Amino acid sequence: MKPTLRSLAAALLAVAATQADAELLERPGGMVYDTQSNLTWLVDWNAGAGSAFDDGTHRTDGRMTWGAAEAWADALVWGDVDDWRLPESSACFGFNCRTSEIGALWYDVLGNAAGLPPADLGPFQHVQPAPYWTATPLDDAPGMAWYFNAQGGSQNVFPVSAQAYAVAVRVGDVTPVPEPSQAWLLLGGLATVVSLVRRRGRAAA
Repeated sequence: MKPTLRSLAAALLAVAATQADAELLERPGGMVYDTQSNLTWLVDWNAGAGSAFDDGTHRTDGRMTWGAAEAWADALVWGDVDDWRLPESSACFGFNCRTSEIGALWYDVLGNAAGLPPADLGPFQHVQPAPYWTATPLDDAPGMAWYFNAQGGSQNVFPVSAQAYAVAVRVGDVTPVPEPSQAWLLLGGLATVVSLVRRRGRAAA
């Protein structure tokens, strides 16, 4: 059976709705785009393990001092892009710190509960149940920086000489997807083509 204009329109509307509602879109090469925050994250939350920046007690576990974690993210080239960094934080102690980039992902996108082990890690891999550095130092205390604990979703500060894990993030999408408006434009063009075909059919008759 040939597809009708109505069935084609329904399919396009479904695509548009999916794009509008999507939050985490997997990208090639181990990346995930968060449409809510316009951030691309590495899938591997311990990609720095064993790197030259892994300066923790064990040089292969991925734990780094804050300066090493910052340098690792800054030097990272992944997916043909080199503008990676640590996620930024906000001045928020405790749980439900949704104004930090990693907190918003943890609570608003993944839907994890405060104070509990994560129920959903989505497409992310090698997430350590431990603190993760953010890019944000503590105001008026250059020797301290904010971290996010992936064990229960809390946020606090560490001395920059302490050891924590690191995940890299960048602004924007590495593979832009069509906007819903483009689906509407396609639908309009399709309707025009079908209308012309019908007119020619009537003229031939």
